[in-house]
Amino acid sequence: GQDELRISGCYDGLFNAITGLQQNNPAIRDLASLYTSLSEHLDRLDGLRYEEGMRKAMLAAWSASAPERWSRPRALDTHRGGVTIWEYEQRLEGLVFAHAWNRDVAPTTRDWLAKVSRLQASMFGDRIWAALSLVCWSGAAIITVLWLDGGISNVAAVAAPPLLFAGFGLRWWYHSRARPPWLPL
Repeated sequence: GQDELRISGCYDGLFNAITGLQQNNPAIRDLASLYTSLSEHLDRLDGLRYEEGMRKAMLAAWSASAPERWSRPRALDTHRGGVTIWEYEQRLEGLVFAHAWNRDVAPTTRDWLAKVSRLQASMFGDRIWAALSLVCWSGAAIITVLWLDGGISNVAAVAAPPLLFAGFGLRWWYHSRARPPWLPL
């Protein structure tokens, strides 16, 4: 009935029906689908102010029951795609299907997609920290090789450990700047 709440947004059915292929998507995609559905339902109920807390609770519950390789921080890291890339896919599919079926695009989808360029710019800025960490590690490696080969003095070789530690610090900073997987865009 009308009081029934349905989770929607996982559109593999049509793709698999048309192509006859069974597409195996990661379970993180299902979490993104839940996030998308939650956002649309909360918008209809004028309850978007509760979205962040509900997403956080959903992630905690999902992580408690999902295998560790799916729910560990590395798998959920926004800089590596994480839930955000799959939520982006869900929003794009929602947009495509709304246009294909001549329906209105959900306001939450329009709003979410309007924020993508800002997210991409932020992630690009964060990549600078990762690149700097690689520069530090490369510098430390080059100095070490030159020192072992006798190409530089012991005094110059002292620069290798600080560069190595700076690389780790910059890499930590890069990862710390990733958006939490439960935070709405």
